[in-house]
Amino acid sequence: MNKIKLHNVTGIHASSHGVEVNHGKQYLSQLDKMAMIVILNEEEINNRDTIIKLKSTQIDVLLIPTKFKYTLFETELGKYIETHLSKNHHITYF
Repeated sequence: MNKIKLHNVTGIHASSHGVEVNHGKQYLSQLDKMAMIVILNEEEINNRDTIIKLKSTQIDVLLIPTKFKYTLFETELGKYIETHLSKNHHITYF
């Protein structure tokens, strides 16, 4: 699981083709907004430990392999994501 923390983010636009991150000019200002991008591989999507690791993580964009596009929400991880993550979360396939 790769976690990418981005500081001073003004907006994120995720699509099935990629992620566009906009950020301010000043780094770590008082109004600093942090965003988290998490990249999962095939093993992690099928691993129960991944759920435990994600429970305390605020994710703004979650990236998963394309082959799981139609099966993610049938997995244990997918069901967890569907019921516990906030409205601001995006799932992007690559």
